[in-house]
Amino acid sequence: MKKIFLIPLGLTFLFNFSGCNSEHKYYYIQDNEEAVIIEAESDSLAYMEAFKKFRVAVESHEVLNSAIDNNVLSEPPINFSLLNSDKVDITYSTFFSTKASFEQQTTKDVKETLGHH
Repeated sequence: MKKIFLIPLGLTFLFNFSGCNSEHKYYYIQDNEEAVIIEAESDSLAYMEAFKKFRVAVESHEVLNSAIDNNVLSEPPINFSLLNSDKVDITYSTFFSTKASFEQQTTKDVKETLGHH
């Protein structure tokens, strides 16, 4: 009887704590502003989301700036940081094989979406 009870308990533990589809908390910080939480399954996916947010901010600023004859009061976004759940900066330590091409394609896609070429 004890073995029958332990098997379902063991399976429940395995499925709940195996890490499948578990999302981690990351912090996106643009130009030392307040952090925005990003939830992602890996450092690479969090970086991709952070980079997209940054490119949208940069391109939105450029579109707005050109629409009102370069008279935007605020400075354009300069950089961003991505911190893991332990608040360790992983911006420049996150690597994946397609990082450079991802950044180029994302920049192109955001420019096209916002109508800024």
